Amino acid sequence: MTSRIAKLLLPVAFAAAGTGVFAAAAPAQAATPTCNTIYVRHVRNTYANYPANGSNTACLMGNGNAGSAVRALQRGLNKCYSAHLTVDGIFGGNTAKALAAAQRQAGVDPDGVYGPQTARAIKFPYYDENTDAYIRCAHQ
Repeated sequence: MTSRIAKLLLPVAFAAAGTGVFAAAAPAQAATPTCNTIYVRHVRNTYANYPANGSNTACLMGNGNAGSAVRALQRGLNKCYSAHLTVDGIFGGNTAKALAAAQRQAGVDPDGVYGPQTARAIKFPYYDENTDAYIRCAHQ
């Protein structure tokens, strides 16, 4: 009787264990925080505004996100990639299309989602700290 119950429960135990493994293995994006603010990076006498979560610039944004991080991205896409976006702080279809074009130009997967790989690959505008005049577009 014990071996019969064990034989019946063994597949259930493996199925449950397998489910637990898959449930615990979350996608990499799940661990990446959402961009919800800007990080001001100072280099010599210049500065750039990067989308961030606190001081972490390895963050995630996509359709539906809104706020200062999206505005920083939109300004960067306009200045460095001639996107001609309305800087409204809303990540919608036009922002996704402009970002995909910048991603393509930077040689990363043009999925229209801003994440850590895109943050490292695309350029952002740097400005003079004293005059706020545009200086150049550069990587982080």
